[in-house]
Amino acid sequence: MNRSVLGLMAVLAWSLVACGGGSKTDGTASPAPTTTTSAMPMPTTSGSTSMPPPDTSSNPPPTPQPSTDATLSDLEPSVGALVPAFSSTKKTYALRVPSGTTAVALTPTATNAKATIAINAATVSSGKASNALTLPGDGSAFTVNVVVTAEDGTTTLTYALKVLPQPVAAGVTVHSIGDSTMASYDPTVDLNQRGWMQMFPEFADDTLIVDNAAINGTSSKSFYLSGSWDLVKNRIAPGDFVFIQFAHNDEKDNGIEGASGIGTAAFGAYTDYLTKYVTEARALGAIPILFTPVVRIDWNGTQISAIGQHDLTGNGTAVGDANYPEAMRDVAMKTSTPLVDLTVATKATAEEFGPTDAKALLYIAADNTHLQVLGATVYATLAVQGLRALSDSSLAPLQPLLHAQFGFEPSSAALDFGDRYLGSSIDRAVSVLGVGLAPDSGDAAVTAPSGFLVSTDGTSFAPSATLAYRYGTLPPTTLYVRDTASASVDFADGLSIATTGANSSTIQLTGSTLALPPGGVEATATYALDSTTTAGCVASGGITCSDEQLVGLKVQDYAQLTALLPVPTPTTVQRLDLVDTTDTWPTETAANPARYVEFVVQPSDGKSLAVDTVSFNAGITGTTLAFAAAYSTNADFSGSQPFANAPNFTANALTFSSVSPDVVLAPGQALHVRIFPYSTAAAIKKYLGVQGVTVHGVVY
Repeated sequence: MNRSVLGLMAVLAWSLVACGGGSKTDGTASPAPTTTTSAMPMPTTSGSTSMPPPDTSSNPPPTPQPSTDATLSDLEPSVGALVPAFSSTKKTYALRVPSGTTAVALTPTATNAKATIAINAATVSSGKASNALTLPGDGSAFTVNVVVTAEDGTTTLTYALKVLPQPVAAGVTVHSIGDSTMASYDPTVDLNQRGWMQMFPEFADDTLIVDNAAINGTSSKSFYLSGSWDLVKNRIAPGDFVFIQFAHNDEKDNGIEGASGIGTAAFGAYTDYLTKYVTEARALGAIPILFTPVVRIDWNGTQISAIGQHDLTGNGTAVGDANYPEAMRDVAMKTSTPLVDLTVATKATAEEFGPTDAKALLYIAADNTHLQVLGATVYATLAVQGLRALSDSSLAPLQPLLHAQFGFEPSSAALDFGDRYLGSSIDRAVSVLGVGLAPDSGDAAVTAPSGFLVSTDGTSFAPSATLAYRYGTLPPTTLYVRDTASASVDFADGLSIATTGANSSTIQLTGSTLALPPGGVEATATYALDSTTTAGCVASGGITCSDEQLVGLKVQDYAQLTALLPVPTPTTVQRLDLVDTTDTWPTETAANPARYVEFVVQPSDGKSLAVDTVSFNAGITGTTLAFAAAYSTNADFSGSQPFANAPNFTANALTFSSVSPDVVLAPGQALHVRIFPYSTAAAIKKYLGVQGVTVHGVVY
């Protein structure tokens, strides 16, 4: 796989530097700082955020700080349509313009009015059209970069557009409309839930453009009447494909058109709206394809029940024939529309797994409808197989782009170990899942190259490991890889994963092992914070450190959290609360620079310190608390660099965060690390737990 869309999987990567007798964390190497938050993947933006110093005045309220919001609320082209539809959180787009278009202008609108905007380096006012951008005369693609700089002058975000005149020779576009079983999910919020269309691009060439417009909770009726379909139509160009899957929410009123405004009758409004989608897509020159709905795992013994197959005939208020997949098949026949029968395919797959394993591996714990990462991935392969099996000349542009073979899908095709000094080690982690593996069950062999070790639990490392799989599938599994090279060397090796059949994958390992600088000594400063006797700092190798400093916070106690992410790690943490007699956290949408815990380290007199890692563990006792973290080489915290922002926590679980800051402290210079807790909703007697704050590097 030459992409890393499966970086959307629940656990992407985390890193650890093991030094001396303990383990220290580390991210990717210089020149750019690399951050990692395990168990909660962090969204990334280009640029950096400077955390301003707090107002330390005791009387006046804190001075409002410059905004760090570098998003756009809207981006409108003067001609053509963006694919997918604009969203402030989406950073890359295709701009489809009619053939012969010679120029295009863009009108960007900043979310924060004080942000500045540049389009291909030319300044543009928010809400105003840019100067016309001249397109190449040969009709080739043209790239536009919209760079937004926040009010703070530091934080930046880039929206990239590729202008594609029609017809588009470079690729094919698929628009998908449907419900939550098809929709895309934010991995920072929904750690293990995906829609099958979200995983579909993993099994297609990079030239395929996917506009997944499926929306949770919609039916064939509500998607149409809400205007969502009109928005999709605005993005459709001749030759595009439209995937259509509805039924789950059409059953909302038990097979009739009820008061909800969502439910439909299978052979009534349901077929009417499906026909509208087919007819209107064709009117735009697009090729519609119908997909019957994936099954619910409602069981009748070891078989999926009729209800699980979306046949409500004779059930409750359903009138007459209420078999939704059959109704869609009827529309496909009457309109001569290609159809992929996912109901039949997913029924067979779920029944192969059986009631216990289908629930454990394919569907989320909360219900019997929505899909885990593995379930969405497996069902996406069924959609691909169904499409490839269709005999329809209209699919000729699409079918060659779909993969015929499946296998291992790592979250990243490469692991960069960056630079490390001899005497320490660096761990990296990657999530791997597998589909279509042969034989149907067995052990996949994982083999590390010379100078590396591999582990499946993060503690026991060896030159090789095995991954047991069943049903031809491997659920998302974390592999930990450790660099143990004993000599100075640049390396570029591969970690191999293979079954006894034809399935194999290689993950590239890159980086450098460096000799210590002349007179260099490995150095570590650790704030254990796991008991009252470890509240201070323990330093070795020529680092000096100050006791933690609390601003707007107090130590509540030292207590245990009940879960560990990842394991192993001590469970007792220092719990921090507000300096407030009511113990009430105010509602805040971002970190408050006037409330933090700070850790300060510096090299011994006359020495320099090359910092390669800053890390810590944190957790909460409720669901509303969050934190941000940053570091600075200035005492007033100007020029700070963020490296963690966890707005969504698992309660009572430690989350690991780290950064490789590429900072060299001159003699007398210090590194300041601050953690800023805040609450996204008013909360009482909730605490932020912190422990294992570590700074690692080389003193010379």
